[in-house]
This record gives sequence, C-alpha cells and structure tokens, in this order.
Amino acid sequence: MGLRRRSRFSVAIAGAKVGFELSLACDFRLVSETCLYALPEQRRGQIPGSDGAARLQKMIGITRAKDIVMRSRRITGRQACDWGVATDCVPDGELDAATDAFVDELRDFAPLAQRTAKKLLNDIEDAPLSLAIELEGQCYCGKTRRPSLLAGMLFDGDGNRMTPSHAVKKGTRYRYYVSRSLITKDRTEDSAGLRVPAAEIEQLVTSRVRQWLLDRGSIYKATSARFPDPSTQRRLAARAAAVGKRWPELPVTRTRAVLAALIERIEVSVDQIEIRLRPRQLNALPRCCCNPNTGRDR
Repeated sequence: MGLRRRSRFSVAIAGAKVGFELSLACDFRLVSETCLYALPEQRRGQIPGSDGAARLQKMIGITRAKDIVMRSRRITGRQACDWGVATDCVPDGELDAATDAFVDELRDFAPLAQRTAKKLLNDIEDAPLSLAIELEGQCYCGKTRRPSLLAGMLFDGDGNRMTPSHAVKKGTRYRYYVSRSLITKDRTEDSAGLRVPAAEIEQLVTSRVRQWLLDRGSIYKATSARFPDPSTQRRLAARAAAVGKRWPELPVTRTRAVLAALIERIEVSVDQIEIRLRPRQLNALPRCCCNPNTGRDR
C-alpha cells in the first residue's frame, strides 16, 4: 500500500497487498481491481486494535462491518468502492496515473479552504443535523468575524429576543446584546428594553455552563428523570466532565456549538439571569468537543 500525504489531505493507494486499518484513517482511498481488503484478527483470536473496526462501522454501518470484522471476510476493491469504503476503483495498470491525477486535482484548490472543509467534516461526522448546521455556519462566519456566542439564546424580561449589536467609540469596537424592541423602536412604557455588554454576559454564561458540566451531582439530577439507567447517567456525566475539562481549549466556534446544543433559553432581567438548559442534549454533543484527539488531521 502506498500513501500520499499533504498538509491538508492524505490519500491511500491500495494494490494487491494493503494495510486496511491505515488506509481507513486516510481522507481518500484509491484501490485497484485486484485489491483485497480484510481485517483478519478474528482468525488469530484477536480483534482489530488500530481503530479499524470503529472507522469501518462509521463508513458502512454495523451490519456490513460485522460481516467483515467477525468473519474476517475479504472484500475486493470494486466491492469496497460500491460499499463506500473506497473513493474510486481503477484497473491495476492505471492506479499510479489515477493517483497522480487525483492528488494534482486536490492541490489545485485553495489550501485554507481545504483544511477548513476537512476539519469541519471530521468534526460533524457524528453530530446531529441541527448541531452540524450550527458548526458549519459558525465555521463559515468565523473566517470573517468573531461569532456571537449567545446569538439566538438571549431574551429580556418581556420575552423580546436580544440580538448582537456593536458600537464604535474612538476607534474601539464594543459588542452588546440589545432587546429587539430597542432596534425596531417599538418599545412601550412598560417595556424599556435592555442593552448588556456582550463580553460580560458571555463570560458569565459560559462560566456557569462549565461549572454545571463539571458538577457530577448536578448532571445526575438533571438527567435521572429522562435517563433512569445508572450506566447511561454515568456515561452522560463522564461526557459532561470531558467537555468541561476541555472548555478552556475549545475554539470559539466549538464553544458556540456546545452552548447552542445545551441552552434552551437565557432570560435576562435587570437584577438576574436565568439559564434554562437541555440536559438531554449531552448525548448529542460531537466528539470534537469531548475528545482532545479529534478535530485534528486524520
């Protein structure tokens, strides 16, 4: 098996003899018609130990993954392509030329765009659609401006949505969250509206959410009604703790994604802030927010 690696992508080239688990870790897999893929560990009384079974199941589903792993079944290059394991299958004599053309095509694209797209796709691999859309939007916006962490979550005491805004004073940009009634000029005497400094309320909310994630007792209490199984509660508490510990190193787009998943609504009044959480969403947080080894090139 050959391997072509660039800073923004990796391509596995598989002829007759291949390293299946290594190729599964690449971004693309080009195979020849005589290629045979297999995970033979079951024949030796073992199981795959280099992430092969896990990656394979993500690609082709549990039924076909069990067929390959538990039976040590070999699949041809053509079958690997039909099942979505391989990117393309070509005749043996054309493999090198096809690989060169494939790599040259990828190298023609903008490096930053390719690295960003790859990282985004890796990060949203196991995320629910709503969170994947949130991550994609924040990734796109993040190239031009800092995303507002609490956009869409804040409401004032009268139920008016608070939207991100800013003002520039003597060359310095100040960010705020402002009641929509102040923007649309339809406030009443009973509803004066609010304007709060963005940095301060973002710091307060993120600090409270992180404290909640790290408090195992609070997680158990919040999830026990919906998830009565003790093993599920322990798993959710462990996932919450993992996110809480990683919090300081999360990029702003990932922090925004976690907050959007966990927060149902934030109500702001003159003298208090109420954060309504959605504990059930702990189970839907993407791996990139829990595992320090995901979200990197792979």
